[in-house]
Amino acid sequence: MATTKARQDLRSKFVRNAIPTEQDFKDLIDAQLNQKDDGIFRSNPAEPLSIVAGSDPQKRSLRFYSDDTGGAPDWLISLNPGQDPNDAATNRRGFGIANGTGATRLFLDSAGNVGIGTTTPDDRLDVDGRVRAGALTIGPWPANPANYAFIGSNLQDQTQAGNYALLVGTGAEVGTTCLNGSASIGLRIANAQHVTVTTQGNVGIGTTTPDDRLDVDGRVRAGALTIGPWPANPANYAFIGSNLQDQTQAGNYALLVGTGAEVGTTYVNGSASIGLRIGNAQRATVNGQGIAVNGNLKITGNSEIDGNFKTTGNGDINGSLTIGTTTSALFFRVVPNTPSGTQITPGAGTIRIGDWLLRTNGNVFEIVHAPPARQNFGIGIGGGLGTLNLDKIVARFDASQAGAGRLSFP
Repeated sequence: MATTKARQDLRSKFVRNAIPTEQDFKDLIDAQLNQKDDGIFRSNPAEPLSIVAGSDPQKRSLRFYSDDTGGAPDWLISLNPGQDPNDAATNRRGFGIANGTGATRLFLDSAGNVGIGTTTPDDRLDVDGRVRAGALTIGPWPANPANYAFIGSNLQDQTQAGNYALLVGTGAEVGTTCLNGSASIGLRIANAQHVTVTTQGNVGIGTTTPDDRLDVDGRVRAGALTIGPWPANPANYAFIGSNLQDQTQAGNYALLVGTGAEVGTTYVNGSASIGLRIGNAQRATVNGQGIAVNGNLKITGNSEIDGNFKTTGNGDINGSLTIGTTTSALFFRVVPNTPSGTQITPGAGTIRIGDWLLRTNGNVFEIVHAPPARQNFGIGIGGGLGTLNLDKIVARFDASQAGAGRLSFP
């Protein structure tokens, strides 16, 4: 048992002519360190000081006091510390530093794992609580610590749900990860921003100021389809087209929209043909040879056809129909609601009605059966006054004299 007397007091008992008492000798003996009694020793001068742990369940080895008033220690070092000083079942062999009440604050096991706030660390560093590193904090989310872990800035109030940076579900939403920013979210490569998400929910790719739900500064590729600035003229047009074709070639786009001098203009194009479908059934086809309509055709304005035109149904034209071009020397025109009805101007053009062709070529207007075969042709009103068997009716006239001409039946 160590004495509580100071060395100066003991020295005064053993000066010349002093007569030490039995208690003085006892105090002198107790003032010395004893390996057996005190658990402190050096096996030889080459070895460091050794301390033997106490016999209590936590194997406490050293206590630290801020003064010698005999109060509780400030810190304890134990070799079998417990998470709960009152529950021996929580004791675990290792090196533990506990506070004055015996609650372990730092623990190191023989595998090298360090626990802060826990005596059962499962990793190199296992913290029961949040970790602060400068302005960054990680750990249980203050707004809902039972169900989420988070990473966020401690410069913001993390008890407010909108301030975290990364949220990971640990309760009902385990397996869910949420990325968040109170102002915006940016994805960077080499510190260059490539994707931006704003507080409005707009996503920008290549731009930090997206104006729509998805705002892309460049082209967008979706399978074989590409949209965006037209490669053949990106400054003046946007396009939709197949990336299986070379879109730097002007004839390969599908849809072209003017963004420069022709803003407000839209072009539909096909490198082979254009088809118009309803219920996936082709109703009209446009190709290099002309326009083919599979069904009835109704036109409420004037029409000018410089090329082939084919319809497999009825044609309803509320306006003039010109076949050939009015700028060419010769053309054929049908003008409804006029005294003459049909204007035959020297030119070339054809209208097909069933198996019959109305055809002009120079000074000749022909009604021809196609393929040629003799057919009955009615003359008269309401069934006609008679019939003619013919292959062709030809009207020949002098274009320089309106109305001049003759009718023949080859």
